[in-house]
Amino acid sequence: MARKKGEIIVGHAAAAELVGVAVSTWQAYVSRGQAPAPDLPPTIEAGKARPTWRRRTILEWQRRRPGLGWRKGQREGVAK
Repeated sequence: MARKKGEIIVGHAAAAELVGVAVSTWQAYVSRGQAPAPDLPPTIEAGKARPTWRRRTILEWQRRRPGLGWRKGQREGVAK
């Protein structure tokens, strides 16, 4: 898919920051297939291919993130 003018593209570090996790956690999500698939061909940094995503893809994934809020509705300190 081609990049559109004005679109914000992010790599591992920016994606991790958007989601609120450590870069290593984001990289683990990617390697386990839990993160969204990269939107664009990888960029080359320091001789290594790095995946890239559209910022909106990461934000949409975070909104629908699997497992997020699974304890919602439980009272604090009380297990069901």
